[in-house]
Amino acid sequence: MEDMVRKMEDISSNYKNTLRLGYLGPAEFKFLPDLLQNFNEKYPDINLFSEQYYQGALIHSLINGNLDIIFSLSMVIEKYPNLTFKPIYSDSFVVYCHKNHRLSSKKSINLSELKNEKFILLSEVAASSAYNSIIKLCNENGLNPTIINEPDNFEHLLMMVKSNIGISILPNSIFNYFNHDNQIIKLPISRDSLRDDLLNFEIGIAWEKNNQNLAIELFVNEMMKINIQSYNNN
Repeated sequence: MEDMVRKMEDISSNYKNTLRLGYLGPAEFKFLPDLLQNFNEKYPDINLFSEQYYQGALIHSLINGNLDIIFSLSMVIEKYPNLTFKPIYSDSFVVYCHKNHRLSSKKSINLSELKNEKFILLSEVAASSAYNSIIKLCNENGLNPTIINEPDNFEHLLMMVKSNIGISILPNSIFNYFNHDNQIIKLPISRDSLRDDLLNFEIGIAWEKNNQNLAIELFVNEMMKINIQSYNNN
């Protein structure tokens, strides 16, 4: 407790202290406003800047020192030993399809059932690690997906799924964020013979181990007070 008080005093004495935060988008949109509000109210002397990035630019901005802390995926951070990663919730890939799709009545789906489907995936430029993980997930289960489009954003991708042009594989957690008028459903992927490390992953916060910005620990502490699951269930 005394250490935390001293950190707050150290930060308060530094008029120009800032915390630069980067995030991806849908994975954080539900809880981030409350988190930022709570942090700003508790630490008004810290100048908190936040900005949205594509996945590749996000991690590079952290490594290059342009950001202090980011929200990211475990599959991204595990490639960088100089980063600290704190998981905040678990997620998994699921199939997104139109409600009238031929497979929409199934309770779960085997990837082998998708061999004749047209896929719409978030582009490798926008989300390289997720893209590569999805391709690997498919390939290791005998599926070479026919990709007809690679949009740079979720809105365009889901518009195409909503039009029943193709299907997609996306994180389960973002489903409730987008307004798709109940035209899109999600199907769990059957776990039979699947590698958990390809199907499941963590969303969390990451920062450079040698970053001396005292505000990082304060932000992490506020983040861990948020009940993420309550947001993802809404």
